[in-house]
Amino acid sequence: MKHLILTLFVLALAAHTWGCAIQEISTNPTNDSSTTSDTSTTQDSSTTQDSSTTQDTSTTTDTTSPSDSADDTSVSDTSVSDTTDDASGDVVDAGDDSSTPDTETACVDDNLGQTMATVAASGSLVVGVTYSGLKLCGTTARDWYRFDVKSGEEGQYHITATYPNNDVCVMVEIHGSVDEQDVLTEGLESHGTNAASYTFATAGTYYVSVTALGCTDGSVVPSADYSLTVHPPCTTDDNCTSANPYLPFCDSGVCHECRVDTDCRSTDTPLLWVCSSQACVGCVTDADCLANPDSSGPTCVDDFCE
Repeated sequence: MKHLILTLFVLALAAHTWGCAIQEISTNPTNDSSTTSDTSTTQDSSTTQDSSTTQDTSTTTDTTSPSDSADDTSVSDTSVSDTTDDASGDVVDAGDDSSTPDTETACVDDNLGQTMATVAASGSLVVGVTYSGLKLCGTTARDWYRFDVKSGEEGQYHITATYPNNDVCVMVEIHGSVDEQDVLTEGLESHGTNAASYTFATAGTYYVSVTALGCTDGSVVPSADYSLTVHPPCTTDDNCTSANPYLPFCDSGVCHECRVDTDCRSTDTPLLWVCSSQACVGCVTDADCLANPDSSGPTCVDDFCE
């Protein structure tokens, strides 16, 4: 009987202990998220996925890297000059992708003007045709051209260069041969026009040279733009005006400076007072010197007053 009671007691005690164990397991499971799966450590967005660190635009995508900060333009723009000289001395773009245009452009020759070595074999200018868009390139440049005076068409021809009325003056010379020293006449400059007029008594081939200088001081210039025309003998005053502003009057195929004394009297040329042989001079007699209020003296010597 005592053994039975003891056995029942042991079984009751074991059952009680097992029940407590099951209750403990149900209230404190083995995979408690506070240790193994607690999102406060492994999945907590405050550490792994927190946008304040990994995705925060203040760090990863901050616009200070590709922006227009102080160092940007120094690398991709202003550190490379737009006007780098190549081996030929021309101004070229150095590869800068800036939209700002180059401040200088290379002088591109028109290739119509010849050199002394090539002009004799080149084609002749057509009389009466204006050649536009011509360009002198280089401080020592001289363009050469040839033109023909045909038999039966001898007379006074005018070689006229027109150019922008700025600090660069284009100079024209007419030559009897391909020789800088063989100058038949040279042009006169007048507000964007330089015209050389010459009367050819003999048919043949003649030559024109064109140079450019600074208008005020005669200095060399790097380039010059101009147009060029060979004018035939005149038939009207308008022909003369367009061919040579200094010779506005046409008589018998020849342009003249004047017809009467008053044609010569201008504030631009105060010392010229008298028309003599269709050219303006200062005087013919001493009386002309006395009559001109701008006269340099009372005595006429070689067409001028002294």
